[in-house]
Amino acid sequence: LKCRMNNRFRVIINSLWFYILITRCHDVPRWRKKHRSCEGDICCFLDIRVRRKKMGLEFMASYHRAGAGSVREQIWIRLYPIRMLLLFVFFIVYLAIGAAIFVVVEAPYERNEIRKLVRLVDNFINSHKTCLIKSEFLELLSSVSSAAQRGVSVELNGTMESNWNFGQSFFFCGTLVSTVGYGRISPVTSTGKAFTIIYCIFGIPLFLVLLSAFVDRIRLPANWLLEKLTIRFGHLYHESQIRLIHLAAITLLILMSLFVLPAAVFQSIEDNWTYLDAFYYCFVSLTTIGLGDYIPGDKPNQKFREIYKIMTTGYLIIGLLGMMLFLSVVYEVPELNVSRFLISDSADLAEKERLRALNSMEPSYTRHLDESDTSQLTPDQPGYTNPMPDYEYGY
Repeated sequence: LKCRMNNRFRVIINSLWFYILITRCHDVPRWRKKHRSCEGDICCFLDIRVRRKKMGLEFMASYHRAGAGSVREQIWIRLYPIRMLLLFVFFIVYLAIGAAIFVVVEAPYERNEIRKLVRLVDNFINSHKTCLIKSEFLELLSSVSSAAQRGVSVELNGTMESNWNFGQSFFFCGTLVSTVGYGRISPVTSTGKAFTIIYCIFGIPLFLVLLSAFVDRIRLPANWLLEKLTIRFGHLYHESQIRLIHLAAITLLILMSLFVLPAAVFQSIEDNWTYLDAFYYCFVSLTTIGLGDYIPGDKPNQKFREIYKIMTTGYLIIGLLGMMLFLSVVYEVPELNVSRFLISDSADLAEKERLRALNSMEPSYTRHLDESDTSQLTPDQPGYTNPMPDYEYGY
């Protein structure tokens, strides 16, 4: 009877110990049955395994601690498909809004221009109907329009400069490998089209490697500026605020050197361009949109046309370097790195969670109660950190 009372007393004492240990636990992954709760910024979990072994009872309890952010990141991982769906829906809505605005802004102007053109053609045909056949005249207009779209001038005076001289061809190759692709001048022959495909297969990767190498070099002065700002304002502002100041300085420099000043130069050279047209051309070109509605040096009577085209190609290359530098600086600002919040890979988050848990893991406490084995864990066994003494009891 006394032995049974002692065993029951031991069971009560151990039950109290487990209760105290359980109350200290916080959060755990959902795939393991563990007791959990949270306090402040620390999450802990207790793993308890109980099994009957012969005439004894084997208990093993492990107490761990991890950062509270692990729970939020696990939820963030599970919401990955929903985030991607929301991003896709937002993109479609953005396209629809843009389409609606362009319909409202551009469609009335286009209808007005069509009415004016139809009226002009009808008046011309009616005034020359005695010596003009309407079908032949419309065919002539179609041919002239097709030639103009290919960059061939309608001023048939015999002095028109070729679109495939060295300067124009150099500019065309630059637009190919930079993926700007205005489309105003394009190869017509089968040989030219085949060569364009082969040329771009090797030229585009080469250009991207060149851009990456140059961006790594020009990042050195940009990083120097960031270091100086950190030294000067580090005691006044947070690191993220200093990075925003650095981004503002780089943005202002790129805006002035690649958009504002070049737009003024293009406006002074091109006769029919306004400053908005020139700024629009710079933006469309350096963002590789390349609509092709405005192209510098496109007039047949342009002075020093070949040199002008080669210098414009140099501007495109330098401008794309500046844009890549701008994007790399933006990517380093955590508050502006939207992809980190929208399209982060779940595997990356899981890996970060695992590494953080390993770094923040505190000593693991283990109790092992068994009649046949009362030895403690050895250092070469998994989970050995500051083990507690063994307790034995039996039924």
